[in-house]
Amino acid sequence: MRLLKFSVSNFRSFNTEQAVEWSNETNVSAIFGPNGSGKTNFFRAMLFFRDFIRLSTKYDGQGLGIEIFALNNKNDVDTRFLAQIDDDRYIYEYSFSIFNHKVSKEYLKKRKKTDDATFDTIFSRASISTCRYSTHGFTPELLSQTRDNALLLTKAWENNNKEAIAIFEWLDHFHPIAGTQSTDETSKLIMEKPEFKDKVLTFLKNADLYVQDISASQVNVPEEFVNSLPFIPEFKKSINRKGYYVLTTHFVYDNESGAVVGAVPMSLGEHESNGTQRMYELAFPIIDSLENGNILCIDEFELFLHPHECEYIISLFKDKNINKKRAQLIILTHATQIMSQLDRKNIYLFGKSNKEETIIGGIPSSIRQDDKLIEKKYLKGFFGSIPNVERGE
Repeated sequence: MRLLKFSVSNFRSFNTEQAVEWSNETNVSAIFGPNGSGKTNFFRAMLFFRDFIRLSTKYDGQGLGIEIFALNNKNDVDTRFLAQIDDDRYIYEYSFSIFNHKVSKEYLKKRKKTDDATFDTIFSRASISTCRYSTHGFTPELLSQTRDNALLLTKAWENNNKEAIAIFEWLDHFHPIAGTQSTDETSKLIMEKPEFKDKVLTFLKNADLYVQDISASQVNVPEEFVNSLPFIPEFKKSINRKGYYVLTTHFVYDNESGAVVGAVPMSLGEHESNGTQRMYELAFPIIDSLENGNILCIDEFELFLHPHECEYIISLFKDKNINKKRAQLIILTHATQIMSQLDRKNIYLFGKSNKEETIIGGIPSSIRQDDKLIEKKYLKGFFGSIPNVERGE
């Protein structure tokens, strides 16, 4: 499973269409740029793309959450999303556009994975009034059952359309992670699967975190706490009343000899550092991605992590003996020290034009693929995409 291309236009800081294209041979890539350059907006675009495909038929009477580019006084164009994906059998290209909270355009194409193959159109919403695409199950009747603020692809998936199922199966392998996230999945699996617990411990120990053991137990969230939350009753009813309490185990040492004389449990949330908690948060998505060949996209990758921990995570995805299913890691980050771990073609630079719109670039082709001074040159401003910070005397 691979993400080969993603583009977006007229969304938040994106005005004209901007795209990132990934090599099918690349397991790790990184997006850099100053604060406010649009990295997180690109991540949000991918997140909206995934979630809207999954849930578009559930948006009855609701706004679609689209924020168009606000710095253009003549903005009367569609917001467009496009992705090219590899599901290990075919290359698919899927795109949809939204205007005034309605789906204005939508199409799905696919081709074989040979270099000379061309895309065949599975359906195009703008011209589906004929029965041209009926052989794929995308009929005028199906379109008539689809609301104007929902995707035909979502409706087709609900009808067990095989082409739509292929896209949804790919989505099951696409995991965008924004900043911090819930640790529930990691904790749940630690309770249920001893072999998974061993993998988490290995992951933490290899990051030099001194955690000797780890355990999780399920706890009930007090009803009085839920009732105290500032939400409407209907929403409070939907809140999960179950949570997890995680304990780490550390050795106790003899004060004089340094020998291990015992062990003590500690609360992950109360006693461990933010960095250790962050590594625990990332344990499940990283292990799951490596084992199942997922596409893992992490915004604010370096959050709470030491530079060596960042390098350690990247090394897992670059190691062919560990990453046997070619899981894809896409990170959005300020951790410039990892540039030396990446080839030039795997580095993308985000910046702003003089009209404050996000522009996507990269390292110039004049720079060698394995140039070990890329970080130094980037920080000196040779490639742009850095903040012009006013410095004191």
